[in-house]
Amino acid sequence: MAEVLTAINVFDVFGQSANSPYAGANTPKLNAQFVGYTPEMSFDIDNQPKLARNNERKLRNIEKEVREEFRERLVKLGGADLEENLKTFNDLITTFRDRIEKEITTSDNLDLSSLTTTGEWVTYWRNDSKLVQLKNEQQRSQMF
Repeated sequence: MAEVLTAINVFDVFGQSANSPYAGANTPKLNAQFVGYTPEMSFDIDNQPKLARNNERKLRNIEKEVREEFRERLVKLGGADLEENLKTFNDLITTFRDRIEKEITTSDNLDLSSLTTTGEWVTYWRNDSKLVQLKNEQQRSQMF
């Protein structure tokens, strides 16, 4: 029986291209863990499991399209509407998962094992609180 391989691919929600305004920032990421057999999985030059090239291309296309689909909603994050912020993240994760399951994990040789989040997922932001404003003033005064 062939060994079941595991690979983790990281999806940076905002992208990390050189011209990204978020380059270098600790942006939210989704870690997609895949399990499967060859030929749906392969090995990199360090002999570590990874998605086969065709699946890797499909995943990159999904990532690009999900970023584009959610761009306007992601730009609005950071407001005080906690419910809307959480809904945006929930919808993004659900869409990402559904697209992977529909377009990549179609055979018995590859499956999505898990999606986990990392990074700073700001879901609530309140700048109008008196204590928050005092803390911000203290931090600014200590910088100079």
